Formats: sequence, structure tokens, C-alpha cells
Amino acid sequence: MTGHTKNVYCICCDGHKFDNCPLCDDERFFVYQYDDEIEDYMKDFYSESILDSQWLKKNEAEKSIYLDKQLIEYFSCVSE
Repeated sequence: MTGHTKNVYCICCDGHKFDNCPLCDDERFFVYQYDDEIEDYMKDFYSESILDSQWLKKNEAEKSIYLDKQLIEYFSCVSE
């Protein structure tokens, strides 16, 4: 299955609400539509998250390392 969206924080207001952001009109983020094929779990991740532009600059290996680290930290806290 193809097609997914990515929500990306506004680079002007960085996702913080303030009046009259000239770039995002106070929406805080932009929704981009992509037609490339990705795994279903990544579609879920992108649809449920608002990303900063730095995330989009990472390659697949860097993204995997980051997400694995987040999972380890999360489950370490849960098991304590």
C-alpha cells in the first residue's frame, strides 16, 4: 500500500502557538503528502507524530537507531 502523510512543525514558530505566525497561519505544523512506499508501522508513526525538520534529514539507519533508543528508554522506565 502506498501513500502517507508527515506532519512537520513550522520552522518559523517551531510548533509553539503564538499569534500571527506568517508562515503557518497559527496552525503550528504543515501536513505533507507522500506517495512513496513505506512500512505500515512507519505510516502509523508519521500519522501520529509531529516531526521537526531535523528528523526528515536523518537517513533510515539514523532513524532506526533513534527509535530503538526511545523504545529501550521507554521499556526501562516501565519495568522499574
